Amino acid sequence: MPLFSSFDEELEFLEEYGLDCIPLLESRSMYYKVAEIHLSENRPMEAVQAFLKDNGNIDSVARAADTLLEFMWRKCSFRITPKAAVDHSVRQAIALADKLQVKKLEPMTRNLVYIAHY
Repeated sequence: MPLFSSFDEELEFLEEYGLDCIPLLESRSMYYKVAEIHLSENRPMEAVQAFLKDNGNIDSVARAADTLLEFMWRKCSFRITPKAAVDHSVRQAIALADKLQVKKLEPMTRNLVYIAHY
């Protein structure tokens, strides 16, 4: 006999008690929701990875690109020295940019991704 009668009941229980619901959401391929949780907890690279897994949602590619661009802007703005900007997280962001389906992006966003990438 299952502990919960429905997925929603299980999710509500996890959220109510502050437990990690990401594994449950991933088991249901609810990657957009997973990404939003990562963003709310200030984990942008994990959010981008989740957005990229979400093949069924056309908005996910744009959200992944926007999240990457915002991250790169914060890490590589004019006040940051080049040496300080090039760390593991920037390399990870560039690697994730390679995985974007840029053809699905708006032209302006696509151009910004290309600029940030190179």
